[in-house]
Amino acid sequence: MADLNGDVIYLVDSKTFERSLPIGNISNPLISEQINDHYTFSFDTVFNDITKNIKKDTIIEVDDDYFSVSRIRKTRSTTVSVEVDCEHVSYWLLDKKTYPMPFTEMEGSPGHILSALIKNTPFSAGAVELDGTYYIKPTSDNIRGALIELANLVGGELVFSKFTIGLVSKRGANNGLEFKLGENLIGVTEEISSDGHTLEVDVLDLAQIEGYGYLKTVGLGDTVRTYDPELEIDETLRIVSREYNPFQRINPKVQIGSVVRDITDYIKENTGGQKSSGGDNGSGGDNGDDIVRYGYVDENWYGWGELPRVKFDGESELSEGLPYLAIAKYFVEAGSYVMVIDGVIIGPVYKVADAS
Repeated sequence: MADLNGDVIYLVDSKTFERSLPIGNISNPLISEQINDHYTFSFDTVFNDITKNIKKDTIIEVDDDYFSVSRIRKTRSTTVSVEVDCEHVSYWLLDKKTYPMPFTEMEGSPGHILSALIKNTPFSAGAVELDGTYYIKPTSDNIRGALIELANLVGGELVFSKFTIGLVSKRGANNGLEFKLGENLIGVTEEISSDGHTLEVDVLDLAQIEGYGYLKTVGLGDTVRTYDPELEIDETLRIVSREYNPFQRINPKVQIGSVVRDITDYIKENTGGQKSSGGDNGSGGDNGDDIVRYGYVDENWYGWGELPRVKFDGESELSEGLPYLAIAKYFVEAGSYVMVIDGVIIGPVYKVADAS
């Protein structure tokens, strides 16, 4: 944490964004982030003359980023303890009244669309590594949701940093990092289902220990090898979400998988590259061995309790319930326009008005 003295976070002035009061006595600090998804911070502290200034919507600076307080819980025993939950300031963009959606549909480059989405907000566009022309008609009714839709549409990944929002082709790096049982791997949970394949891993970051300097701090999007001979696991995958202590950076819990990237790659690779996620085929077509189709989710679909049915373009009947990839369930809604590949819902997509 840049120029902070010890395990300290700061209250930030909401108008000038200057640091005001430092908060010590921090315990259980945890930052949690998932690619194109949530970004939160939580911590515990004690009630005193400084922490009594923590209110809902107070801005907290930690790990060189800004979070807004969303929940405070005070408990009295021998002392008064305070539990605080925060959301990254980008969650402000969920407020539809303060920051209404600036358009219902748009065609342009990823950078142009991103800039248009955040034009009348406190946020500015950061690095945008993708180009091409895309058409988007967001199903989300808020700007943050639309930004996530944009990222999935163009096959990119969002980077939230204070009041800057970037859109890169791929977060993280491949530094040859390995998680090995008996060295820096504490525990691993493997889950294999129709939704995909993920590993939840508890690791000990040894980057601060002499002799282990080559082990870089685990970063979101990094490619790592996980090796556990007892579970017969030897896989190289990307970190798609992580939880970590921002002060000590030890014992981070990470989820490793290819689900997030698979969806965005699938959309790009099966729909004609830079055209849009609607592709050239209109109602779908045969892309090699993968049958790509498009349609609308049943408007009477109630959510995750049942598999959604889809009315495909050019057809009058609803399909039977279709499975969807794990990350897609966070974006697919009743009435949304979706891509289906080999009978599996990949996620919401948007057609080009004229794909000729």
